[in-house]
Amino acid sequence: MGETGNCMENTKNYLQVLSESLDKKIAILDKLEAVTVQQRSIAEAEEFDDDAFDASTDRKAKLIAELEKLDNGFQILYDNIKAQISGRKETYREEIERLQAKISVILDKNAALIVEEENNRKLITSRFASLKKEVYQIKKSRDMAASYYKNMNNISSESYFYDNKK
Repeated sequence: MGETGNCMENTKNYLQVLSESLDKKIAILDKLEAVTVQQRSIAEAEEFDDDAFDASTDRKAKLIAELEKLDNGFQILYDNIKAQISGRKETYREEIERLQAKISVILDKNAALIVEEENNRKLITSRFASLKKEVYQIKKSRDMAASYYKNMNNISSESYFYDNKK
């Protein structure tokens, strides 16, 4: 194999690595979707589970960090081979089409996640507002009860109707 054949083989290998990177990204997006569905269930539950919600948020943050690493690595690798494939698109047509199909899947998953995240944000905001209102009502009831008992304790043990005349 000549220098051109070796260069083509390297480019095909890089394209394969890009493809594998996109597969990993799809898998992470699937995991993110599962965590997002879990968060919706937590928010809709009769009793809000703070610990479960915090754990799901931590898991989501780790998955997003993995996505960022994959995106950075993908971009670096793509930048390295972009010049090699730009003049030979027909040579790498199949590989490019597979990459484009995977990117399309990723874009669809991203769009669906954005919608789900927005719906969850609204649901959780509403849930927190109702929890805040509940806490306010409990505090208000507690304060009213405390005020009532305080007033009752301040009333003298003598009846108001007791006649002080002798």
